[in-house]
Amino acid sequence: MAFLVRKIIRGKWESTWSSIEPEDIPADLITGGELRTKSNTLSVWRIDSIAEFDNAVLAIASGYQSVSGVDVVAIDETELQEVGLRIQPRPSPTPMTCMGDAHYNVCGLAAGTLPKFAACVVRSISQGSVASYPVDAVGSLLRSALSDRLVVRSRMQKSLLGELQL
Repeated sequence: MAFLVRKIIRGKWESTWSSIEPEDIPADLITGGELRTKSNTLSVWRIDSIAEFDNAVLAIASGYQSVSGVDVVAIDETELQEVGLRIQPRPSPTPMTCMGDAHYNVCGLAAGTLPKFAACVVRSISQGSVASYPVDAVGSLLRSALSDRLVVRSRMQKSLLGELQL
């Protein structure tokens, strides 16, 4: 089973865990930046198992300008397809080279379909498919990935490398 990982702010979603119907999702989650679309798409990272959360976090965090914590949710890819959402590969030039082909977009989103995506996020959180990575954990992951040459240093922001003291 494949999962699509999306960065979220966990605290904004906690109050919705018991409401999983699309019409019950608070508008602020959709309009307040959590599900901000670009060209009617949302960016996600595909992993084959929950055990690969670290790879998705590295793909996200290696593009940051500074080290910061991150919350991520893993949504069952099949569930998104079952509610009529289209998923297309969209290779990304992430510094995490092994994840470049794992970048996907949820496409064709509109006012009626974005709440369906939000409901999938809420269901995934309620099922425990969510992880919080504090700043120190993200820094440690990035340092290890750089040491193991999983991340291309030249593709990372100088400010991030400086903060990692590398």
